[in-house]
Amino acid sequence: ERCWFDAGPVRQENLGGLALAQLHNTGEFDALQMAIEAIQGGGDVFTVSRVMTDSLPLFDGIDVPNLLILFGLMHPKMKNDLAQGFLYNAAGEWMKGHPAFIDEVVRGGLAVAGESSAPLLRAALVQGVASDRIRWLARIHELVDDSDPTVSLPAIEALGLVDWHGADTDDIARAVAVIRAGLRSDDES
Repeated sequence: ERCWFDAGPVRQENLGGLALAQLHNTGEFDALQMAIEAIQGGGDVFTVSRVMTDSLPLFDGIDVPNLLILFGLMHPKMKNDLAQGFLYNAAGEWMKGHPAFIDEVVRGGLAVAGESSAPLLRAALVQGVASDRIRWLARIHELVDDSDPTVSLPAIEALGLVDWHGADTDDIARAVAVIRAGLRSDDES
């Protein structure tokens, strides 16, 4: 965070994020573990979120359980939804560059289904469709019917966030029908 503040006019170069990612990628330390320890030690959640937002997309690999732990720790303490959204977007950007991890993120998100994992699950589903449209659309449609709203709602949201450019007309129609059914539901969620 100090690197970001001190960077002044060259902040857009993301030197702090690049430095942290380099240390993480060379194995000097696990940046996710460091972020977890910072929050558990009473560190400012917004600061941790900001730093991780700049660095996470640049990581070569991560420990997915640590990613889930980090999001679980941050969620109840995040007062700023915008900062939280940036962090989930950063995780989505990371998955875009590392599609081999999407299955593991989804499995982990489903294993600890709840409010804290729902946005991460949604991001993983969107990136899954970007990497393998047929397989992941089928998976999303399975999850839409889940009785747990922390699973079904992120799946519905993912349908609305998928890049539908060039998609099959039947796939689009099915997604629109699911979203419309959700919007017309008497269920408060």
